[in-house]
Amino acid sequence: MNTSACVKALITNAGIKQGDLAPVLGVGSVQAVSNKFRLNRWTAEELVKVAEFTGCKLAFVFPDGERIVIGDGSGADPAAGTRGGLAAAGAAESVSSANSNKKDLP
Repeated sequence: MNTSACVKALITNAGIKQGDLAPVLGVGSVQAVSNKFRLNRWTAEELVKVAEFTGCKLAFVFPDGERIVIGDGSGADPAAGTRGGLAAAGAAESVSSANSNKKDLP
């Protein structure tokens, strides 16, 4: 499942329409949001904004179950949760596709 499909599933589940994301993402038109979905072009910052808008958290989950949560709505520094020197805030400038081995989070 690509990133756009994941975002679409998230907003559908939250009862939000694509066009509702325009002000959240800081874009001037619904067409710009449509292009993000069509071209599957999402920055990590945009994914955090969408997660927060839907009342969710964005997380990296390691095989051992340890998590780095980004955009938890606490206002805390997103780089505070680190593992092995990997700063969560700057770990990915752009996300172009979702993990093909995606598993449902508990």
